[in-house]
Amino acid sequence: MNDKREIGIEPAEIENCGRGERNLGKIVLLFILLILIGCAIAALAVYHYITVREVSGGDDLTLSPELPFAEDSAIAMEPSAEDLPGDVRLDIAPRPNGELQPLSALYEKLAPSVVAVRSGSGDNAIALGTGIVISPDGYILTCGHLLENARSVNVLCADGMEYAATLAGLDSVSDLALLQIRAIGLTPAEFGSSGNSATGEAILSIGDPIGALPVLTTGILSATISDIRVNGFSMTLLMTDIANAAGHSGAPVFNYYGQVIGVGNARLKIKDGSKLFAIPAEMVTSIVSDLSEYGKVPGRPALNADVRDLQPGYADFLGLPSGAYVVASPADSVLRKGDIITAIDGFAVASVADLNAYVNSKTVGDSVTLTLVRGRDYVEAITQLVEK
Repeated sequence: MNDKREIGIEPAEIENCGRGERNLGKIVLLFILLILIGCAIAALAVYHYITVREVSGGDDLTLSPELPFAEDSAIAMEPSAEDLPGDVRLDIAPRPNGELQPLSALYEKLAPSVVAVRSGSGDNAIALGTGIVISPDGYILTCGHLLENARSVNVLCADGMEYAATLAGLDSVSDLALLQIRAIGLTPAEFGSSGNSATGEAILSIGDPIGALPVLTTGILSATISDIRVNGFSMTLLMTDIANAAGHSGAPVFNYYGQVIGVGNARLKIKDGSKLFAIPAEMVTSIVSDLSEYGKVPGRPALNADVRDLQPGYADFLGLPSGAYVVASPADSVLRKGDIITAIDGFAVASVADLNAYVNSKTVGDSVTLTLVRGRDYVEAITQLVEK
């Protein structure tokens, strides 16, 4: 028989198959397009994060909240004149004569003067640090960086009581802050001269990184370092042999007579950062007086903008120059958010420390010329230094 059929696919089936292949191709292209869009969004998010985030330098312990804040917690980051305490003074007491006290007796005596400071931000993160009671009526000394981006701050006392805190004063140079809580009958710490403590002398610190559980650590005074630069500013610091434990920013460093000779700051680090540095009591007492009267230390020059360091390595990755990144600026500033300051009066700026070192050598009202990267262009801008 000549009736033969070829085995194959009917034309209708061929047409349907062709449509299926075309539809599959469209789906693949759509999938690739979605991936590219997602990558672009992620890249923008990473760029925003790495260019505005400040380097923590091994900051204090940060935890998710386990306990809620008091409902009235709210920290006023710009204290108004009527909120200033007026006259909170710290006097340097003479060093006592007599025998040194044992550690157990010192801890029992000093722990009531130590509090936990707990700050919360918009995403409910918590920063834990330590504070020192400096007056019976509720004034607390702590480190300013614990309050960064804080929307609420609580103080937990050694007796278990918890109070909402407001800001009475802040000095970003020394990183000291003065808080106020509505409490009376507190036990203030006694301050003594750090100059009376010799290198090698035994010291102790009480920090409260957990909350209402003051932790005792001991060590020696390793050295007193003069004219050391911290973020571009010259300071004198006490170097100790005490472990730089999380949560010990704001912790008092005592001599064995029970006097505060320095205020610890876990952010102040050299090399491995394993030991605690402290701001001497003499400097602390002077700053507290200014904070209580003015809410700040007057007369310090600054640019009219908030600047931060670019994250190391990311400037090269993104093709950006080294410099100080402008995070925010007021409407009357010549600087704009996103500017990168690369030089000031012709001096190269690779970091905020470089910028501060130069600005600190000037006075309020001086004019400076800034070299900026704005978008893809290099521009120059002249501005006057304002009071920090």
